[in-house]
Amino acid sequence: LNVLYATLFSLHDRSSSSTFFKNDSIEKRIKYLIKSNSIITSFPQEELKINIAESFIAKYNSIKTMDIDTIKQALVFLYKSDLITLTPVFDNFETSMNVCKALLNDDEKLSNKDKLFRLLNINIKYPMFYMEILKDVLGSDYSIDMPNSIIGGVVECYVRGLLPDSYSFEFYDYATGDEIDYVSLENMCGIEISTTDKDKKQLHFHRLPEGYKKILLTGGIKNNIETLIKIPYYEYIYNLCVEIENIIPLVEENIIKEKSTKLKKDDL
Repeated sequence: LNVLYATLFSLHDRSSSSTFFKNDSIEKRIKYLIKSNSIITSFPQEELKINIAESFIAKYNSIKTMDIDTIKQALVFLYKSDLITLTPVFDNFETSMNVCKALLNDDEKLSNKDKLFRLLNINIKYPMFYMEILKDVLGSDYSIDMPNSIIGGVVECYVRGLLPDSYSFEFYDYATGDEIDYVSLENMCGIEISTTDKDKKQLHFHRLPEGYKKILLTGGIKNNIETLIKIPYYEYIYNLCVEIENIIPLVEENIIKEKSTKLKKDDL
């Protein structure tokens, strides 16, 4: 439960164990939400502290002292229970990993906490619980006015939880900082998960091997320019949900069906 809630509170993390297990991460996000949201800027600070203290958030304090073997066992259990996703992070397109096998067999690549959190992107699979936590603390639903920093994390977890995880990974080049959120070796596609409308300067699809499809999730733009397929993130999530039994065609140009083109952002 400690690892599960740490995953939920952080939404996703691929940097270090210390940031992942920081017990005030969700409190900081709530304070940021209040500060950046004109509707709830007047929320009493003392009331906020009381609400956080009384909510189940307070039951799960920092677990930085948990040993690496216990963390690995917890991650495997949560992954097999379909509660989290474990996305390996590579800087090339030739490497693959059976994550559970690597975690259980003392793979040298995952031999300590720093290596573990550098090589695995750990995400909660059902991030809408995060929205319920905010609602629980704030006493109301402010999701309509949620800042992009929070919505982006929720959407990334949601999309990763719906995409196939076999023969897939996150591309990250530590030397250059080039990153592609999701790469499927099996289906030959790369996906950048975003809730905004990124331009080419912010993308690194040029690192994909020849012949790979390039999919960019956007805040609202939908079109196909040369080899780049742009799809609003809320439509893509909708398509993933309704086509869950036949997920591969979602990377084809004909995925944008008439019924989903009328879907609006608020419908998510």
